[in-house]
Amino acid sequence: MSRYERQIRFAPFGEHGQTALSHAQILIMGAGALGSHVAAQLARMGARNLYI
Repeated sequence: MSRYERQIRFAPFGEHGQTALSHAQILIMGAGALGSHVAAQLARMGARNLYI
């Protein structure tokens, strides 16, 4: 079982969505309570290029 298998099996997201997320460049403005939580969740989902 791969790390992201549950996300890939989720029909609206799928393998294409996981690939797009891992290649996306994401900018998060601010690292307060909300920004830090969003950054952590995106990292757990497989986002690789996070800019805070």
